Amino acid sequence: MAGSRGSGRTDTLRRGRDRTRIAQAAARLIAEHGITDWTLAKRKAARQLMLPETTGLPSNDEIEAALADHHALFGGDAHLAALRRQRVEALGWMRRLARWEPLLVGGVAEGWASEHSDVRLELVADDPKSVEIALAGEGIAYAALPQRADDTAAHLRIDSRWTPEAGAVSFLNGQPEGRRVLIWFDWGGYALWHLSPRMRISMDGRRETVYSPDLQDRHLRFYFDAPGGASLPTDLGADYVWIPRTLPAVHRLDADGWRRIYQGRQSVIFGRATLPETNARVVLAADSGARFFPGP
Repeated sequence: MAGSRGSGRTDTLRRGRDRTRIAQAAARLIAEHGITDWTLAKRKAARQLMLPETTGLPSNDEIEAALADHHALFGGDAHLAALRRQRVEALGWMRRLARWEPLLVGGVAEGWASEHSDVRLELVADDPKSVEIALAGEGIAYAALPQRADDTAAHLRIDSRWTPEAGAVSFLNGQPEGRRVLIWFDWGGYALWHLSPRMRISMDGRRETVYSPDLQDRHLRFYFDAPGGASLPTDLGADYVWIPRTLPAVHRLDADGWRRIYQGRQSVIFGRATLPETNARVVLAADSGARFFPGP
């Protein structure tokens, strides 16, 4: 019996050590390589450590603790400076969203965030749509994230690096009514607010709940110039394509004869070659009766 108890204690200690090793390796992958999927980081860490697939993975709380330790050991002044920038950004958003009593949560609040971490705010809103309407009204592009089964809260994502210029909307609103716009899916809610019903947009922010998986996949293949994606503008009968200028699809559209008719710091608008306005010079940016196509 004594031998059995000793063996069990040894197994428990070994499992605990393995979880700690995985958490430390996963924290390094998250902090240094920008992996945002923590489950993926845990599994990749276990493989790097050559541990069996049956090895128990650490919890997210253990990952957070390992991240804090990683930054304490290796982050130094660079981590502190990045954390300060994130908190200053958070403060700016908290002031803009003050009517919904914002609370800073997650890694930026607790100090374990890496430079790749999101700034997370929790808001108090009786109707989440009121937040979306306010963001769209201020010209802030956002994406509604799919709701998890274990979470009743609505989640919105704002990425200032991918927020389009207000001039792009003004440009499109100056074009003939009824035209069709193939759009970057994170700009759907913003475009719906500012362009509908004058323009018909390919996909709005409800993509996970309204549009078919096939249509979503075709958009992704088009954005990143993957096989089967290049024909999407033609198949949808798009008159314009409005996307971030850094996407691989930009080069594909150039090669396929689409004309750049608006170009800003973040976004570019292409026009179908047969449109009269595509013969004009490129405009450079200085700084619900809604209709959709092809339909849900």
